[in-house]
Formats: sequence, structure tokens, C-alpha cells
Amino acid sequence: LRSKANAVINLMGCAGGIIALGFMSFLAVDYQSYTLTFVVLGVLMLVALAIFMFTVNEPKMVAEMQAVNTEEEEETKIEKTKMPADVKKSFILILLSVVFWYMAYNAATSKFSVYASTVLDTGFTMPLMIAQGAAIVSYIPIGILSSKYGRKKLVIVGVLILLLAFLMGSF
Repeated sequence: LRSKANAVINLMGCAGGIIALGFMSFLAVDYQSYTLTFVVLGVLMLVALAIFMFTVNEPKMVAEMQAVNTEEEEETKIEKTKMPADVKKSFILILLSVVFWYMAYNAATSKFSVYASTVLDTGFTMPLMIAQGAAIVSYIPIGILSSKYGRKKLVIVGVLILLLAFLMGSF
């Protein structure tokens, strides 16, 4: 269920991004001082943390999980071995792809905010909110497809689409 869980995590990240961009569009209208936006979002995060801490009994859940894991370990006796060379290579390549993927995405969105405000003469928050909304719509189907066809194939397809998009954007 890793692919589907990753889709949900990304979905929540985008939802947070949309909330932050929404606050920016109303609280930082002059685009000079983001102090009020920072304070409001910081307070919102602290409230969310307080709700989490008072509603989720994390120590109890951890104890239950450890009890289940202890029972499973006794049944299976998992041996710890070194990672095979091909698996290690694949692991390193996937980590590098994630690093470069996020670097490219953040560079593109940073440059887009400049482009949107200077060339399009519009604020950068609305186009980025639309992009985040499009991402939210795509995450669950991508999680399902990666469960069906395999994460590696979908990551390769995603990297190719991203490369194509960045190449098209450079023109």
C-alpha cells in the first residue's frame, strides 16, 4: 500500500500548499511583507498540532504496534543482510531522482512566480493554486496506477513527462 499512502501524503502536502497560497493572496497583498502570513500560518499549525496531541493517543498506538511487531518477529525471525549491489544502486538512483526532481520543481515554481508577476502582470498565487489543485486530482489515480503497473515504471513515466514539460517551458 506504499504507493497509495504516498499519494495521500502528497495530497495532504498540496492541500497545505493551497491553504498557504490562499493566505498569501489575502494577507500579503503588497508582496513585500509576509510577516502576517507567517504568523497566521504558524498559529494555524500550532492549533493543528494541539488538536493532534489531544485527540491521538500516540504512546498507546506505539505500544500496540510494538506488541504486534514483536509477535511477528518471533514468528518470522527476519535476518538482517547487506543490501545487494543492484538494489543499492537502484536505491541511490531513486534518491537522486527525488532530489533532482524537487530541485527542478522548486526552481521552476520560483522562476514562475517572477514570470507571472512581471510578464503576465498577475499575482503568482492563483496559477500556483491551480497547479496544486491539478496535482491533487492526479495523486490518487497515480497511486492506483503505480500499484497496478509498478512504482518504477510510473516514476520513469513521470520523469519523462516532467522533462518534456520543462523542455517545453524553456521555449
